[in-house]
Amino acid sequence: MNKIVLSIISVLIIFASCNNNKKVTISDKEISTKVDTGIIAKITQKIKQTPNNAVLFKDRAVMYFTYHDINNAIKDLETAIKLDSTNTDYYNLIADYWIINGNSKPTKKYLDKSLTINPENTGTLIRLAKLYLYIEKHQEAFNYINEAIKINSGLAIPYFVKGLIYDDMGDTLRAIKQYQTAIERNPEFYDVYILLGLKHSQLKDSLAITYYNDAIRIKPQSIEAHYNLAMYYQDNGMFDKAIEEYNNILENIDSLNYQATYNKGYLYLEYSVNYKKALKYFTKAYQINPNSPNGIYNLGLTYEKLGNKEKAKEFYNKVLRILPSYQLAIDRLNKLK
Repeated sequence: MNKIVLSIISVLIIFASCNNNKKVTISDKEISTKVDTGIIAKITQKIKQTPNNAVLFKDRAVMYFTYHDINNAIKDLETAIKLDSTNTDYYNLIADYWIINGNSKPTKKYLDKSLTINPENTGTLIRLAKLYLYIEKHQEAFNYINEAIKINSGLAIPYFVKGLIYDDMGDTLRAIKQYQTAIERNPEFYDVYILLGLKHSQLKDSLAITYYNDAIRIKPQSIEAHYNLAMYYQDNGMFDKAIEEYNNILENIDSLNYQATYNKGYLYLEYSVNYKKALKYFTKAYQINPNSPNGIYNLGLTYEKLGNKEKAKEFYNKVLRILPSYQLAIDRLNKLK
């Protein structure tokens, strides 16, 4: 699967309320205390008082998920479904958690059940489309997402997912068209602006700048958006603008961001030929992450450019202690013998 598509298949979580009409008996042992602090503890106490309340189990499932405890989140949603088997939101949510847990079979089972209850549930149709995209069955994915669009053409997410399907098939132009439709439906759709920026960056199209700036407008503190914009500038020879964006990250968002620090050092080393500034940023990058072979190598290379051969050897040797096959460091050491 396309790496960009795989990384951006997002999970849709619906927080729904429901009525309770079934009774089950819950023992104290079934009420997990693995992450029994704060909000989870409060919900657990409420469950002890009203053990037939499906909403409470759903709420605790969401909190378990927040703490990365997916197994207990799934258990609580299974209980919520026992208490209210007609609430499609619970089926959709447990399907999300199963796919995150790396198991698509239960995901399909729960989504099929949700669709049986409500064949026009766009949330379920979107999830089924994403599931089939995940397993690279594009036609099935198209069938479900087109049905979602047919039911409600005003939603942005179906066009976003349809764009992801085209993207995974390698049809960039059709993908872009769907992404553009998505932001027409929702002008605040951050993820789509990022994707459009990436697509236009690949095409060497300056529209990437506009889309990344739109993403920054929505999330001014987004390292991702600022970094992607900086990389567009860097890849297209606009080095001063790239450094400006890296500065935005380091001065306004994250002063210890390794990649922005490293890239500033790289620009000063390779393009501005300002070895003192390169040394400053590669040294800082090394302090942030002393185990990056590329960072250590470029710190050694900068010392070599400044005429400090002993320091250069020191850092080349550090590279080889981490990664003995790093050929560039081997070559530089041979030349310095």
